[in-house]
Amino acid sequence: MNENAKAPQREKLSTIIENALESIKEISDVNTVVGDPIETVGGVTVIPISSLSLGFASGGVDGLGKQTTEKTKKFNFAGGGGTGIKINPVGFLVVKPSGDVSYLAATPAPKNDRLDTILDMIERSPELIKRLREALAKEKTDSGSEA
Repeated sequence: MNENAKAPQREKLSTIIENALESIKEISDVNTVVGDPIETVGGVTVIPISSLSLGFASGGVDGLGKQTTEKTKKFNFAGGGGTGIKINPVGFLVVKPSGDVSYLAATPAPKNDRLDTILDMIERSPELIKRLREALAKEKTDSGSEA
């Protein structure tokens, strides 16, 4: 295919990409991640913070393979694009009238299940040991041995 015939297809692809990137730019500005401050009656300012994940894909094909003829060379471009955006609230910056700033998480921190299980067992170990002794003592009594 000659360069003159490819020029319109390049323009179409660049238009697809430009439109998708413009949409991303409009949606993902800084106000999406750091929200507008909210002032309370007590003078406390709360600033919402979010995380933003986005994906962009575009593609095109130039040619009809063996079906291409001189007449169809001008019209053999197909393309498309897509954008996906996910916004999650993360937390809030809390600014007190005194100037103190703190962070308030929107969701509890993820827990390490194994570590939490071990820590829970350590915290409950006196209770578990007591139950184990009672169970062993009962077993000895049931079998006729002295406790």
